[in-house]
Amino acid sequence: MDKLSNNLIEFTLVYNRHKSALYYYIYKMLNEKMVAEDILQNVFLKFFQNMEAIKNKDAIAAWIYRTARNEIYEHLRKKRSRPEFPEEDLSYIDANDYLDGLIERKELKALIISELKTMPPEQREVYLLKEYADLSYREISAILEIEEELVKSRLFKARKKLIERISKLI
Repeated sequence: MDKLSNNLIEFTLVYNRHKSALYYYIYKMLNEKMVAEDILQNVFLKFFQNMEAIKNKDAIAAWIYRTARNEIYEHLRKKRSRPEFPEEDLSYIDANDYLDGLIERKELKALIISELKTMPPEQREVYLLKEYADLSYREISAILEIEEELVKSRLFKARKKLIERISKLI
């Protein structure tokens, strides 16, 4: 196979693996469907243009999420908005996989949506990257440009808030 064919195959594999989770991350951060779709396209266009320059293939997910995060912040800057995120419509979150069988899916979904809206943006972002994008602590640390221990701390606090709220209902 030629180089272009190999690049197209690699791009397709990466795109199919990350597109859904990346879209939800972008959408959850901005709560704007069309903007999320545009940013998703921009991220994958940049990935295709730069994929040969990415030496560490294990770092592709971190590269993609960091690029998406940069695009999100650029969009917010253009709107002259601070990187504090608007109230979100998180009604599409499928919480069934999160605590399968603990309480009814609909109640858990509403609870998670409610709690995510009240979390500080730093905790919410780490939670979304870990739980919905399924990234490692190291990848999240690289994307957010913070220490791995801070990622763990923020994630712990976010999970603790969810657990406390859920345990009150049980």
